Amino acid sequence: MTDEVRALLLAAGAGRRYGRLKQLETLCGQRLVRRAALIVLTAGLPLDVVIGAEADRVRRELQDLPLRLIENPDWARGMGGSIACAVSQRMPADPAAVLIVLADQALLTPADLQALIGEHRRYPQAILAADYGPSLGPPCLFPRTYLPALRALSGDRGAGVLLQQYDEALRRLPMPHAGIDIDSPADLARVAELLTASG
Repeated sequence: MTDEVRALLLAAGAGRRYGRLKQLETLCGQRLVRRAALIVLTAGLPLDVVIGAEADRVRRELQDLPLRLIENPDWARGMGGSIACAVSQRMPADPAAVLIVLADQALLTPADLQALIGEHRRYPQAILAADYGPSLGPPCLFPRTYLPALRALSGDRGAGVLLQQYDEALRRLPMPHAGIDIDSPADLARVAELLTASG
């Protein structure tokens, strides 16, 4: 076991709703997956990235960064399987907690992730989740106690099902901009406008 918090960036899907591989779309001069990885690394977290669809192309975007790549051969079965693959097979020791991040949450900042880590230090047994306002979701942090539940995920049932299941252990951090993800080229254009306007 280890006392560190490891970040897990999910970048294995084929972008079916988007129409093409979303994590390789360009935003402000960077591929989405690289942008997300740099946000995590800037926050000071050790990082595992789950890849799957077009794995070689995604790997090339990340190969110069200090992170571990985990290729999920069953990526097409969904996000839950990618989480389980990473937590079950490739972590060298159980971390103190796993912080799950998505590649298309382009408005996240290192400060957002550091806020979650700070909250984890104050409440080490709590599950933490970003509060978007009407809903909860990633980035979300699961202490070591919940690693068996993460390992049991499958299919399209991502970590959100655990946020519902363990609601009594959950702490919410207001983070409305984390709820702005990219599901279409129009979303990408809107996020680019927001980032440009904010400087």
